[in-house]
Amino acid sequence: MLAPSGKIPSEGSGDNSGPAQTAASNWTTQCTGIKTLHESRGCAVVELTGTFEPAVATASGPDDSHPNVPRRWQAQYRLDRGSRRLFYRVRFSPVAEEGLAIEEAWRRRPVLRVATAEPTPVVRAMMREKLVRTSARSFQTSLGYVIDEDERATLIASESSTIHRRSGDRFFDSLLTVDSADKIANGDTRHGWDTVSDDAKSGEAWSGWQSFAFGFDVKHPVAAAKSFAMGEPVWAVPIASNSGSLAKASPRGWLIHPSPSSLDVQIVDVGRVRDSGAAEDSDAKQGQPRELMALHLRVIQTASRAASASLRFCRDVDSVYEVSSLSRPFRRDTGNGELTLQRLAEISNPESIQQEGDRVRWSHPSHGVVHMVVLFEIGGRA
Repeated sequence: MLAPSGKIPSEGSGDNSGPAQTAASNWTTQCTGIKTLHESRGCAVVELTGTFEPAVATASGPDDSHPNVPRRWQAQYRLDRGSRRLFYRVRFSPVAEEGLAIEEAWRRRPVLRVATAEPTPVVRAMMREKLVRTSARSFQTSLGYVIDEDERATLIASESSTIHRRSGDRFFDSLLTVDSADKIANGDTRHGWDTVSDDAKSGEAWSGWQSFAFGFDVKHPVAAAKSFAMGEPVWAVPIASNSGSLAKASPRGWLIHPSPSSLDVQIVDVGRVRDSGAAEDSDAKQGQPRELMALHLRVIQTASRAASASLRFCRDVDSVYEVSSLSRPFRRDTGNGELTLQRLAEISNPESIQQEGDRVRWSHPSHGVVHMVVLFEIGGRA
């Protein structure tokens, strides 16, 4: 984390800008304390506190013409055992309520800096649940971004819309806010923070917490960023074993397994489909049409490449139908009434997706979105 004005400028403006100018910055970031708030076999939380102080070369304090510029900061790190994500949150004092233009905010607000091992890495910003490669000096994301290097991929996930920019060849800055806690969603419980520091009990006015998550080689960066933004903690699935040995533990299963891993699967609706034609079948119960459980899925290709996609379910699939992205056949306000298999066949393209056993396959376009209705026999074998 860097103090205001203690940053490499994002845009060069002559000989007076660049990394060399950083040494003449007005402020420096100093850490005055570090302590462990929580330590157990499953989780550890460490807290750092510090101040923004004038640099040695500066005779006066940090821009006294703006009294609401933050002077103190408090940051906490949390690491869960076995997790690929490091959770981070930070807040400042005093609180600054006035609004600033973007250029002014970059000078008078602190930033969160990320350094890379390699120069000029590939950056993929998350825009509308898709990873979009960007070479822009400054960019804004709602979920965060991914830094792709030859030997690693790092996810920087944010809980709200954040402005980022490149600083030099190896640094990326995220603009932080110092608004009051009333204007920022409370992340104390949303992200599993259950520790309270001494500063929180002192009554001093602090800004709201801003939370970030750093993921290291996560398989599903968009899903991980969405889970973090929603504030839902990811609980570990307990392994039941009578003997206590992990080698003899009961096997785990899945509900939906996507391939490739860049697919983001979302459940739009759950409903039932009635097959009225099955009432005439000799195998069906006389006078009773067959009912099928239905999942309306939205599948998004987050990567910028076409793929031969597939979904594998925990049980056999009866049939699958591709529907329009604007279609909501299970919503009561659409006026469709009871959905039958015959009506579903009329509003869909059943030939575009192949089904075999518990797996469905189709060709997915680059950054494309596919809507499908997957049917399962009620009471059938898993």
